[in-house]
Amino acid sequence: MQLNPNTVLIVSTSRVRGGSRTRRIKLNEHTIGTQGEGLKTETKVVREIHDVDEHTQATRYVQKAKDLIRAVATNTIIGWICAKERLGTLDADLAELAENVRAFNARARTCQVAIGALQLDVRVALGPETARALADHVREEMVELKGALQAGDLSKVRAIHIRTKNLPALSVGVQAQSIKFALEESVSRARDLREAINKRSESPESAGRSLTPESLAMIDAAIGMFTYDPDEDHSLDLAGGI
Repeated sequence: MQLNPNTVLIVSTSRVRGGSRTRRIKLNEHTIGTQGEGLKTETKVVREIHDVDEHTQATRYVQKAKDLIRAVATNTIIGWICAKERLGTLDADLAELAENVRAFNARARTCQVAIGALQLDVRVALGPETARALADHVREEMVELKGALQAGDLSKVRAIHIRTKNLPALSVGVQAQSIKFALEESVSRARDLREAINKRSESPESAGRSLTPESLAMIDAAIGMFTYDPDEDHSLDLAGGI
């Protein structure tokens, strides 16, 4: 896989501080052993929220910060990866959210919210195994997308489209174009399915079966592009690929 050197790993540091506590409560005790020589205590861990409404609002801020990362990055086996040109958008959105959080923290009585995201240069840590894992990730997404189209499952197709919209940023050159073309083709095929199901009253399964190999050629090409022989010896050039 030709890894895109112009990407960073995004690690969310947003979290809620305080506002809850966990404690262990005893449910019951009973003796164990034939002679009653032991005592077994059953317990349960419970979480207490000091102010439910306040803690719920704090949790929403943290989730919003994670959603902002999701909007510009792609979730992979090693975490969220983002193209560097999208970092300006992420920084601006997080800064705006942080302003709202500062106002919340000023009035909050039981908890505080921290908003942030670490940006790590992926070239520092990537090795051949990571490159292969990312190639596996891309291939598996394409295989799942093709399967959802062939099943006529528009809900699943839409879910895959949402999570793969930034997938081309993982790679460069012909491999990045392969992903892009496959996703564009899948949008067209989803449109075909929708027309068959909604306008011609076909069942999802029948509409999916009607898709020809030629109509899914770009998706098949992407699957092939990210398929490799695991027994071959690969080396990684951080500006190139496996």
